[in-house]
Amino acid sequence: MTSRWLALTATLLLGALLTPSTAEAGGLFLTDRGTRPLGRGFAFVAGADDPQSLWYNPAGLSWSGQQLLLDGTMTFFYGSYTRIDSGGNVLTPVDIDAAPLPIPMLAYSHPIGDWTLGFGLHAPNATLLRWPYGVREGGGTCDATTAAGAADPTCRAAPQRYSLFSLNGSAFVNITPAVAWRRGGLSIGAGMHLLVGSFVGETAISGCDGTLCSQPEDPEWDGVARFTLSPIVHPGLTLGVTYDAGIVRIGGSFVWWPAAISGNAKLDVRLPGAPLFDGARVEGDRARLELSLPIILRLGVEVRPVRGLRVEAALVYERWSMQTAATIEPRDVWIRDAVAIGDYQVGPIQIPRNMNDVWSVRLGGSYAVWNDRMLISAGANYETSSFDDAHLTPLTLDSDKLVLGLGLSVEVKAGLWLDVSYAHVFMRDREVRNSQVPQPNPIRPDRNPGIPPTAGGTVYVGNGDYRMEADIVGLGLRWQIDAPSRAAPPDDEEDDRSPEPESTTAWPQAQAAPTLAPAEDEDGDGVPDVDDACPGDPPGTPVDALGCPLVTDPVPYPVPFRGSSLDLATAEPTLERMLSLLARHPTARFEVGAHTDGQGAASANLRLSTARARAVVQWLVARGVEASRLEARGYGETMPLTDNRTEESRAINRRVELRRLPD
Repeated sequence: MTSRWLALTATLLLGALLTPSTAEAGGLFLTDRGTRPLGRGFAFVAGADDPQSLWYNPAGLSWSGQQLLLDGTMTFFYGSYTRIDSGGNVLTPVDIDAAPLPIPMLAYSHPIGDWTLGFGLHAPNATLLRWPYGVREGGGTCDATTAAGAADPTCRAAPQRYSLFSLNGSAFVNITPAVAWRRGGLSIGAGMHLLVGSFVGETAISGCDGTLCSQPEDPEWDGVARFTLSPIVHPGLTLGVTYDAGIVRIGGSFVWWPAAISGNAKLDVRLPGAPLFDGARVEGDRARLELSLPIILRLGVEVRPVRGLRVEAALVYERWSMQTAATIEPRDVWIRDAVAIGDYQVGPIQIPRNMNDVWSVRLGGSYAVWNDRMLISAGANYETSSFDDAHLTPLTLDSDKLVLGLGLSVEVKAGLWLDVSYAHVFMRDREVRNSQVPQPNPIRPDRNPGIPPTAGGTVYVGNGDYRMEADIVGLGLRWQIDAPSRAAPPDDEEDDRSPEPESTTAWPQAQAAPTLAPAEDEDGDGVPDVDDACPGDPPGTPVDALGCPLVTDPVPYPVPFRGSSLDLATAEPTLERMLSLLARHPTARFEVGAHTDGQGAASANLRLSTARARAVVQWLVARGVEASRLEARGYGETMPLTDNRTEESRAINRRVELRRLPD
């Protein structure tokens, strides 16, 4: 009996512990990750436009430009468990002691022509659960697994001990290289996820056989086992596609782990204190685990109905139902010199998991204010649980959850953004009365239907009441390296100026028409030739008071800025043409609208176009145009005249337009 207990301890322990501890979108981690996505309720699939795209949708790298991101979130997880034991007794409630840990990301994206390369290191949003090792009668905790705790009459065994003591020491990092290709509004991205790290856990195991031991949860018959699965090196693939149609952007991605996560675990066992286990010896401490990870599918649609507003609806599916069992193969683990049994080799075992597929519905977005230097974001995310009541334990904490997030991004200097966010995770309380999770006990036979828990057979350890919630805060910096080199003065400063003209441009002035004789009007536009600033217009052309054609449609000008700068040194011939049109309409108000091509990040293009529009306004005001007649506005890449597939078409889209405003 003793040898059989020791032989199966490794397999049952690994099956119980080498499983997800909390759900990430269902199975490994609590929620998705990242400061900006957190503020949008993780609705960041179609709208992914910074190095966070490495996780959400690699096609979004095409809109990231040259950007460096340093990001981190911290999760404060709260939970309690009131267990109902195998005898139907309600035990002392216990609280989770989950130390908040930073969840960082360091990533960089770099455009090269139609291609953008990306590389990142990030940690998943996991919580390292730690439960008490013992509880005191009058409140508080203790360690009932030590000799001192066992001798203390006020220190009782922890109610959740057969599920988990602690996951402290576990750590993961995801290494992600990726590349995206963009032509016009279409972007395709691909990358690799390399999940590396270690998994450490500690739990209690019962050696009660139901014969010599009549109480299946007698602490004297409990052993303590600690395992370490390290290193974990698990590759995965990710693909994504995004199509930008202007007002609407559609994106989708998937993550595929082609092989099961696997590794060799080291097992250390502290035998029960019952006399039956005196003198037992285990040879070998290794076992190999295989555990499948799910395919993840993401789909998002982002709309931008007005300038500065972005709203995305996303749907995420994770196929956790493929994880039906954990396969464990002990590696040369033997029991030597066991009394009355001899040598015994541990064989393979499968532990049932029976997880559920997870669906997540997300809605979030952002709005730009303060001359596009501040983004206010908000979002919500509803996600189903990966475990039903029958398979829920203090180890596999999960529940249906609602995430409500808020965020703020501020451009503290040209191209340097500070991101902050906060979210509360509401999780549905669970009241489990039908647990099918067995007590880790290799020698107690399976329970027959109708047999009471105290009469022998399997003891189930998941019954009880679960309470869970969490707060998440995020802080990050993004450096848009290819942002404009300098900012132009704000609009309000321009409007307050009344500078003297720096040129000798002659502004046509309306003159009173002769009254003593009929005036000649060769072009028939109703303005006498002597007052007509634009003689010879085609017949029927609508004109203003000076006889010049009315400007009813935006007039484009290919202003040749240098790269992503605001330098107008080579643009004066084009700007003089713009000045001439304004001179023909000295009383009209105009919008100066700047447009970019589709190269680089959309957010950077919007800021660049705004800065360019202001630079043009400043040039015109310096040459005599009243500032009150001009209104600068940047449109970025949102209003192309043609596609962005060739350099010629991109040159057409790079323009400044004059649009007459209503009087």
